[in-house]
Amino acid sequence: MSTTDVKPKEPKGERLSFRVPEHIKDLIEEAACEEGQTLTGFAIATLTERARVVMHTQRVTRLTKRDQALLLEMLDDETLQPNEALRKAAERYNAEVIDLGDKEVS
Repeated sequence: MSTTDVKPKEPKGERLSFRVPEHIKDLIEEAACEEGQTLTGFAIATLTERARVVMHTQRVTRLTKRDQALLLEMLDDETLQPNEALRKAAERYNAEVIDLGDKEVS
């Protein structure tokens, strides 16, 4: 193998370290086994999924009833066109949603 054939090593991931009571560890190990995953794989998948839910929930805008009615009225008004800021916001949103594996919004 020549030096040009050597693949660069991927950087090692970051480490998380924490202690849990034995009964919690046993529960997590059992759940990982039920899912056919290693403890580490199960922990990473579960923490990642939960983190995405938390971040999505934090990013969702909560509207008052009045604001909801106004938004729906504006969405139904076919004469309105999105401005440049709204188009850019939609592009940013689509980039984030696609990263999370969801479908693009048009």
